[in-house]
Amino acid sequence: RSTNIILVLCCFFNISLYSQWHKWDASLHLGGGLYKGDITSFDPNILVETQAAYGLSLRYRALPFLHVKTSAFLLDIAGDDLNYGKSDYRLRRAFQFQTNLRALGLHIEWHPLKYFFEKPLVQPYLSSGIIFGSFDPSANFERTELVIDLGKLIIDDQEQGVKGNFIAVPISL
Repeated sequence: RSTNIILVLCCFFNISLYSQWHKWDASLHLGGGLYKGDITSFDPNILVETQAAYGLSLRYRALPFLHVKTSAFLLDIAGDDLNYGKSDYRLRRAFQFQTNLRALGLHIEWHPLKYFFEKPLVQPYLSSGIIFGSFDPSANFERTELVIDLGKLIIDDQEQGVKGNFIAVPISL
């Protein structure tokens, strides 16, 4: 059995200091972070799990068609079985968690139409880079009525201060 995790960063508010005539621009991102897996499901209750998310990015226009961007994001994700407690299993498991995520990224953006036109009507671009991140999970098994082997491993990791790291290579169009 596998668990699918989807992290969603919704930017509800974005401030961008942008000008076509300058080589630098900066953006501040404010929004929410959500978790989707076996603890949550896609229904209105997922909004209860929304945690604050923040980001900052800085972009340099090296050439009209080639930009370099660095970014930093902070967000939390959470899940609680009791928010979705219609099944007997969820009510007995009563699992709850929260994870802090931190990420730093370096991206290159290629704007192909700017290579051929000075001011194209649309400006699609291809972006790729690398993201380094860390996460610090915490879980609560105090309410559970089940014996969960994985829970014992998670508690052992928490007591030893184990944190996780990840590397991602995003590609977007």
